[in-house]
Amino acid sequence: MLKNGSPSSEIRQQVAGAGTTSFDVEPMPPGYSHLGVAVQCSGTGKWSASLDGVGGKEVSSDCSLNGGAAGLFDISNPAASQTVTVNVADGTDIWVTIFADSPDEADK
Repeated sequence: MLKNGSPSSEIRQQVAGAGTTSFDVEPMPPGYSHLGVAVQCSGTGKWSASLDGVGGKEVSSDCSLNGGAAGLFDISNPAASQTVTVNVADGTDIWVTIFADSPDEADK
């Protein structure tokens, strides 16, 4: 699980839902250039996440309640609000952590 205050990441939202759900995300804090999505979901299906305006880039993995999986999107305009959509089968419970990330900081 992500911890707020990790060297190069900052949790922006933690939300729960069911079925395909979209989340509005505030602009990134100064110095952050990537938006991450970590997903846990019930059942044996798959999840996928997309970021509006990022040319069809999608991250995906199998559903799991043990650890989940995450993906990272490069944000061309960190000062703008973003919309993340998590796609799962109807009735699938999801738990989503959306975080700001600055991979370059981890390399310093």
